[in-house]
Amino acid sequence: MVNDTQNVKVRDVLDPVRNGFGDSKSLDSDEIPKIASELERIEQPTKAVNTDQEKSQQTEPIKDPLSAYPPHIIAKANDILNNGNSFSFVQSVWNSLHIGDANIGENLLGSIGCTQVLNAKLGTHQKPSGGSGKGKSDAFQTMIRLLPAHKCITGSMSPKALFYDKSLKPGTIVYTDDVQFSPDVVGMMKQATSDFQAETIHRTVSVERKSEVFRIPARVTFWLSSVESIQDDQLATRFYFGQVDESTEQDERVYEKQKERMKSYIDPERDSDILTCRCIFEIIFQNVYKVAAPYIDAVSWNDKEHRRNHDKLLDLLAGITVYNFRQRDTVNGMLISTLDDYDQAIRIYGETAKSNALCLNEDEQAILWGLSSSQELTSKQLYENSKVYGYNKCERTMTRMIKGQNGNGGMIKKVNDLNEWIDVESMSDVQSGKIKHVTRKVQKYQYTGDIFKQFPGDDHAKLDCILFQKVATIDREKAEKLDREWRDNLGQCPLLSKGVEDISKHQETTRMTSV
Repeated sequence: MVNDTQNVKVRDVLDPVRNGFGDSKSLDSDEIPKIASELERIEQPTKAVNTDQEKSQQTEPIKDPLSAYPPHIIAKANDILNNGNSFSFVQSVWNSLHIGDANIGENLLGSIGCTQVLNAKLGTHQKPSGGSGKGKSDAFQTMIRLLPAHKCITGSMSPKALFYDKSLKPGTIVYTDDVQFSPDVVGMMKQATSDFQAETIHRTVSVERKSEVFRIPARVTFWLSSVESIQDDQLATRFYFGQVDESTEQDERVYEKQKERMKSYIDPERDSDILTCRCIFEIIFQNVYKVAAPYIDAVSWNDKEHRRNHDKLLDLLAGITVYNFRQRDTVNGMLISTLDDYDQAIRIYGETAKSNALCLNEDEQAILWGLSSSQELTSKQLYENSKVYGYNKCERTMTRMIKGQNGNGGMIKKVNDLNEWIDVESMSDVQSGKIKHVTRKVQKYQYTGDIFKQFPGDDHAKLDCILFQKVATIDREKAEKLDREWRDNLGQCPLLSKGVEDISKHQETTRMTSV
């Protein structure tokens, strides 16, 4: 039976909605009980689902995550962390399950490490490029299999879903292969990626018209594997753009790998290597880190125009250093990165430097190369030119990449001095022996920027790109000197804190500070 209190609530909720659509007439009294009954009927199963979710979220976490692993797995994980190379071990296990695409695996590992770094600036969000069915999703899903279950959430999401997810913890990885870059989704991601160390706050009004505040925790990291590229330039500059291998050789390697699952089965809950990877991560995730690179002034960065890219490299360097936390010195609460960490970071970053500098995937880069002559080109001419540089999709897709979805965005928004316009051309048409003059509209493109330069003595067929030079150089002698001086100077001071902080203590401090 619907009571008067429910009637009032229904009127309070639905009258503003009705009036908002331009109907000033309030609901009739006999309509309200019917609507209330229907809402109550619909709400009942929802309540049951929410109750189950709340019970799941209220389940006490395992106080010692390592208790879930057999002693021999823990011993192996500790031995690798103490004496081996944990980054390379996890990478090799990942590559045994996902063939090829080594650089994508390395970027994902750097991204995982960075979620635990307190002085990371941007984080290392991932959006590799590649055609449908070429392995982007499998690359992510394989890495997720090597992570403890609590580290990552997966699935599609609405723009505000993360704000209402009470299970999110600082450093959570959010993976989706079904994201549509609507304005609301782009807006949410821009908010959440603008400051890696801060919560993202969303204020709204409840049904009772009371102000409510919802938060996405700090250091949440996004992994995206959708085919659609990020058209918003501000958001795109915050992501790493790897590229899956689409070669025929990779197709053959994948084909051979696919047959293996019909010969044997790997149980992720029993496989020694997979469990060891999870245990390594579990140990790393017990702490948060502050990373220092005393030698950084010996590094010359060659892409100062794209300011965020330097932060990307530094965050990748910090994430890699974390894997070696038991084999690195700690001074004044800082985990000290070595030149070995730098060499690994710059090698990994170098393979995506072109994409990161331009925020263009390999197909988009091929299109830009097709315009490298600075001449006006029709769509057909550009399509033929781009194929020379590796573009392998259709002309219609090329147009969409240049102009974006519905003509809003695309390369036009991301590449300065890339121009497109409709030209009118006159031509003669001979019909029945008569010459007829007609006009037609022609799509044209031209790049007038200075990205490309010609080598002396070149035959005009090969061009070099300024941005594609080595992204950074290092004076190793200076680096070693700076490292020694930094340690000596700080070594005269008392230690301020432990170099590795217990994560539970850090989270408690964060909560107390925010109150």
